[in-house]
Amino acid sequence: MENTEFLKYFINEDLYLIKAENDLSQQKVETVSVPEKETIAGKVEEHQVVEEPKEVLTPSKPPAFKGANKKGILILVEDAGSEFLNEKDFTYLMKILGAVKLTIDEIALVNVNKTNNYVDIEFTNAIVFTSNHSLQISNPTKYIPSVLSNKKILLADPLDQIAASVELRKALWDALKNTFQA
Repeated sequence: MENTEFLKYFINEDLYLIKAENDLSQQKVETVSVPEKETIAGKVEEHQVVEEPKEVLTPSKPPAFKGANKKGILILVEDAGSEFLNEKDFTYLMKILGAVKLTIDEIALVNVNKTNNYVDIEFTNAIVFTSNHSLQISNPTKYIPSVLSNKKILLADPLDQIAASVELRKALWDALKNTFQA
């Protein structure tokens, strides 16, 4: 570091030293209290460097979802054994979405067992294949779309139950047609 002693004659404001570690997501702010006395043309001046308390800043984590969410469609599932969804249920979900002309690029697939940060995801429609969610729905009736703050939310049974029941498949298909083809 170069000699910066001359700066005290040009800068009259308080200065703060901010040190950053190699990881840019965390910064430490340090302050040091060092009173200095200088004589300038027979006049005694006191300078004091004030130090802020140490604080670690951490950015908020982006929500973890699979897909590109190009059409703002949130899909909530629950799978304790997978990051997003097991292969069998994922294949079945893609068939369901394909029937209403949707792809993985148009949705945001969230496993509620892995993140609860999905409320920050921008969406206009949601299909909820789990009862373990935090969406505040006034009329929580399955297979009948509800509206929450101008967002359509469709509650459904878990994917494995839908796959095993003809009645649930019919109910889901009717609800999806009303939601996405209206």
